[in-house]
Amino acid sequence: MSQSLSLAVHPHSALLAQLIGQHDPDPALCRQVHDEAVQALVDMRRSMRPGTPAEMGAWLTRLCKFVANPPASETDFREAVAVIAEICADLP
Repeated sequence: MSQSLSLAVHPHSALLAQLIGQHDPDPALCRQVHDEAVQALVDMRRSMRPGTPAEMGAWLTRLCKFVANPPASETDFREAVAVIAEICADLP
């Protein structure tokens, strides 16, 4: 798969660091932190979605040269990818 399975996780953003310890935070700054958190959630959900059969096929194609018994034909390969995609449908 082309997407990385890891996210760059920061303890907190620079915006959040500005808010920490403030008794009366700036509302505009609060909105910026909220928007940043919303975007982080969108990014996390995108990275956790299950792979598509096409993505799995692309990944498995590269592994074929490393196994002793790769699929004998394109049809066998597609069938194997379909089975793997069905079994792994809930995995990111």
